[in-house]
Amino acid sequence: MNSETEDRKTEDRREEAAARTAGAAISRMPRKVRDEVSQALEDGATWREVAAICERHGFAGIQPMNVTNYRKGAHLDWVKREAHIEALRRDSETTSAVMDHYVRNGGSPAEAGLLTAAEMMSRALANMGQKSWEVLIADDPKTALGITRELARVADLLEKKKATATLEKAAATPEEKPTMTPEQRAAALKEIFGLPPG
Repeated sequence: MNSETEDRKTEDRREEAAARTAGAAISRMPRKVRDEVSQALEDGATWREVAAICERHGFAGIQPMNVTNYRKGAHLDWVKREAHIEALRRDSETTSAVMDHYVRNGGSPAEAGLLTAAEMMSRALANMGQKSWEVLIADDPKTALGITRELARVADLLEKKKATATLEKAAATPEEKPTMTPEQRAAALKEIFGLPPG
């Protein structure tokens, strides 16, 4: 009985190792090949099409299990990385829009730079994982609380600036939207900044 149990455990380990190796077959290829394979998978490629891509780059012998394991592992990492790159691209466009707003409207370049840096810091900290926050809180709760307070201030400032820019854009494009009177604009800005009306 003990021998059967050991044999089963050994076979299970071999199967697990084979599965890891099968997935790693594509994962060990150069990034250029992995990127092409992942893009093909995103576009709905079959395992045979993936095998053909690999073979074209000098990696013959790819089997269905290789593709299945890659799709369940490293390909998912690729998808996350591509989503992160796209988010960075969008954020870059937002930052550029903030800078353009200040250039067009005569704002302070220093303020534009500060807002841009604050927005970037806010995004970076917002992307910290739960474990990172837990470690920071455990190691230095005062710093963690200070970061949280400052992030709240930055977020509030950014929202107010975005709202102001939206109102200014609405006021500057009368052909598309009804024109705001100076009194309406002032009232709206007071509301955004939490000031009493009047």
